[in-house]
Amino acid sequence: MYRLTEAGAALEPALDELGEWAKKYLPDDERPEGC
Repeated sequence: MYRLTEAGAALEPALDELGEWAKKYLPDDERPEGC
């Protein structure tokens, strides 16, 4: 995914956390496709 660079690999934990937050706090109809 984002592991093409060292900076991309460093973003992975933050992106995972953001995805979990979205699943918890955003209603299904407000989430973009693929979440």
